[in-house]
Amino acid sequence: MSLGIEGKTYTMEGGKPVYMKEFGAAPYVPLRRDFGVWYDNISFNNALSREVWERGLDEKSKAINKSYEQFIIPAPKPIVKTTEELDLEKSKLTPLVKFLEQKITEFVTGKTPITDANYQQFLDQAKKLGADELLNMYNTAYKRTYGAK
Repeated sequence: MSLGIEGKTYTMEGGKPVYMKEFGAAPYVPLRRDFGVWYDNISFNNALSREVWERGLDEKSKAINKSYEQFIIPAPKPIVKTTEELDLEKSKLTPLVKFLEQKITEFVTGKTPITDANYQQFLDQAKKLGADELLNMYNTAYKRTYGAK
């Protein structure tokens, strides 16, 4: 397994490699995408494969690719979450999604009528399961990653 580039993807702290803090608690996506860091069970790095492929293109093909550059929208950066945020997501997201899927299905199929009271119960239960906590966590992580907008 590769750690990437010392000083860019990791530093040595107390004689041990530590990923850079800017990658968050789960650095695997940006490290693989941007630096080609390899992990078990990950087949290949598309960004590096494309770079190698592009180096083999003739001048005509390079010119065609260049003409399309103005239309290419860069992929967004992955949102960086802290260990605490990842723990919150792990503990709250699955039960919340299960509840939402179940209740929305009940509303759509008519098993549970859509009334003000039922809708309010739906919202209250979603909040009890952590919907507001997750929303706040995602907003905080988004602002940390992209800056306040």
